[in-house]
Parts: sequence; structure tokens; C-alpha cells
Amino acid sequence: MAIILDTVELPDDLAWPDRYSWQAVDVSVEYSLTGAAIIQSAEKQAGRPITLQSTERRAWVSRLIVAALKVLQADPVATYTLEARGETYTVVIQSVEAEPLFDLSDDSDSCALTLKLIEV
Repeated sequence: MAIILDTVELPDDLAWPDRYSWQAVDVSVEYSLTGAAIIQSAEKQAGRPITLQSTERRAWVSRLIVAALKVLQADPVATYTLEARGETYTVVIQSVEAEPLFDLSDDSDSCALTLKLIEV
């Protein structure tokens, strides 16, 4: 099952290292002058980071895919639909980082991709 961001199809074996690090509830603890704990908690409305990464051994993308992602990123107010692993998210693109694995002159050169998104 491919990962799709808007109309750009990405490899389905991109790693998602921060998939389970998101905390939906934020809890803060402060102490009063008497030493009593003051605990406040609230559910986060948005802002979940989604990082999709390839490595030097898997989930490579072509420079054409990187260019297509850069076009999407250039719109500062756009939101996009991300379909990944059977779920759908509405996201903005925080950054698109790519490192060519080989230094070939054509656009088919493979790149290791790090795509940082934020769920809105």
C-alpha cells in the first residue's frame, strides 16, 4: 500500500520514526508555595509531527518526486491529505529534505528523503 501525499505517490516502506511519540494530552505540573502539586492537563487540538524517512538502503525516491514535493511545500497556506498505512491525515509540509545517493546528472537519480509534516 503506497503512501500518498496529495497527488504524489511515495514508497510504502518509508520509516515513520515518530509515529508513537505524539502525546495527545499535555500535562504540566507546578508546585504552589505550600508544596502542593498543581496539575493541569489539556487535549492537544493539532500539531502532531509526522516524519517520513528513507534510508541509504530503502524507500528511495527520484529527484522528480523531490521536485514535486518542493512544489507542494512552496504554498505556505496549503493543507494536504496524507494517506499512510490505512489512515488519512490532513497535514502541512514543514520541510522536504533530500540527499542524492549517487551523483548522476539526470532526474532519475535516487535520493534519501526526510519529509516533515504537521497534522492540522
